[in-house]
Amino acid sequence: MHKWIRRIWMSIVLAFLFTGCTGAHEEEKTADIPQPAEETATQPEETEPADDNVIDLTRMGRNTVYAEISQMMMNPEEYAGKTIRVKGMFTTAMDKDYNTIFGCYIPDAAACCAQGLEFVLAEERIYPDEYPQENEWIILEGTFTYEKNSYFTAAKIADATIEVIDQS
Repeated sequence: MHKWIRRIWMSIVLAFLFTGCTGAHEEEKTADIPQPAEETATQPEETEPADDNVIDLTRMGRNTVYAEISQMMMNPEEYAGKTIRVKGMFTTAMDKDYNTIFGCYIPDAAACCAQGLEFVLAEERIYPDEYPQENEWIILEGTFTYEKNSYFTAAKIADATIEVIDQS
């Protein structure tokens, strides 16, 4: 008898699960959810032609940015001389001669595989007075350059400008 009660109970629970999510109230539930606007309404009427010499990573998702920067390191000759625009956090480091190196730290979506790009500003500034605070969000823009040897590729953004942005 105990098995029959358990079977009946399971049948009721399963019936509720399969039918409880649909019904007359379904239209009321979806009416409150904002619906996306039509795609054609969000398209600009006039679009600027794509410039093959400008790579704007600020408009891409973090995974795409990670993939694009990885491509820059693997195939730097394809990016040399192009203008790179990227969003990340301002950071510094020291080289072997104790000179300050400036960088843009770019976290990925999973926060496991962040990347960084070294940069040299177009106009000289006094560090630290005329630079952002460490880990402050910036937009970095400049020309991609690189040096490649048998051990690694050293990429750098030259003639760079930085703009502090609010990420709150």
